[in-house]
Amino acid sequence: MSLARTRGLTLVELLLTLGLLGSLSLAIAAWTTTTSRLAGKIAPEVRWRAAAAATLRQIGDDLFSGDVPSGEDLRVVVKDGGLTIRTRALLGGPAEHAFVFDPMSRTLDLVEAAFREAREAERAVHRLLTDVSDWEATLDAEKERLEVVVTGPEGLSAKRAWSLP
Repeated sequence: MSLARTRGLTLVELLLTLGLLGSLSLAIAAWTTTTSRLAGKIAPEVRWRAAAAATLRQIGDDLFSGDVPSGEDLRVVVKDGGLTIRTRALLGGPAEHAFVFDPMSRTLDLVEAAFREAREAERAVHRLLTDVSDWEATLDAEKERLEVVVTGPEGLSAKRAWSLP
């Protein structure tokens, strides 16, 4: 009588395989948890940077979309920490866009005043950025240059400079 081995796994082999699969499952779960925590920390930073870049693009668009008759003063005014640009409204006609920083609420708002007939302004306020720790707009009238720096949480900042048209 010969002792022939039957096909299949022994109990030891089966337990060893289950142990390896369990260890692999734990490693994947730990990696997934770590990755999701890291993504949760990075996402607000990415959103803030994107919003700051969009705000600076808005300022640039406003600077180059207005038309001021020659001989008039610059279309840009920096006063009391705010920035006002005479530009064009979305549907045409003159408008003023005032970028206003409120240190108490830590927000940067766009106050849009579109002028229609008889110079009556229709005003709208748009929240551009939240969690702003500082805002600085600097106008160098001699060099015809505008520089804007926005500082956000944990030292994040966005900076842009334009030569005025």
